[in-house]
Amino acid sequence: MKDPLCEDHIRELENSFSDHVEIIFGPILPSPINTIIKYAPQIVIIDLDFIEAYETFLIDIKNLPFNSPKIIGISSDFRRAYLALKNGFFDIIIKPDIQTKLLQIVKQCENSFFNKDQCITISTPKEIRYLSTSEILMFKADNNYVNVFLNDGETFSIFNTLSHFQKNLGLPFLRVHKSHIINIHFVSRINYAKKFLKLKGCEKFIPFTEKYTLNIRLIDTLKKEVRMNINPKN
Repeated sequence: MKDPLCEDHIRELENSFSDHVEIIFGPILPSPINTIIKYAPQIVIIDLDFIEAYETFLIDIKNLPFNSPKIIGISSDFRRAYLALKNGFFDIIIKPDIQTKLLQIVKQCENSFFNKDQCITISTPKEIRYLSTSEILMFKADNNYVNVFLNDGETFSIFNTLSHFQKNLGLPFLRVHKSHIINIHFVSRINYAKKFLKLKGCEKFIPFTEKYTLNIRLIDTLKKEVRMNINPKN
């Protein structure tokens, strides 16, 4: 049996997050573990009260790959909550205090993705490139290819789709246009009137569309929060 109130709260909050942050609500899934592995979301929310074979489930969670998502548990059972924290959950919310705390925790997850420099492996028929997220300015669709722009001015092409990169890349990369995924670390200017972005180290103006407005708002929110964190006290 599902918890309708809990699910409604989560669905209501989900609409306020960018489309880049995927949230999976546990009780609607036949197998949360298989779904995590298949879709590789960045954030997973699971109602622990409806998980059968709980100890086995926790072992599976603990054995997820190193690049597994941030997992947030929701429960009315303090024992289940305690065991989840011991087995690698990012945080736990005790019912019924869901909405406010969940919003705060998801924002913490977004900030942790934003601040983490990660290694990305990009393979082509001729070579394999190992890049850190801090080296990549943006990805741009070009017919059947994707052009990768690096912060040292180099550009190279890959036979693939931008949707493939959107699905597999996490923050700090966000899609802002049908043809552009940008590294939000390099955003230096957002012009809402003319709907373009400016990236440090890139002379071109990057357009954005209404479809990705939530992503633009997320860029603004994350960069403001980081500025607040690093500014010295008066």
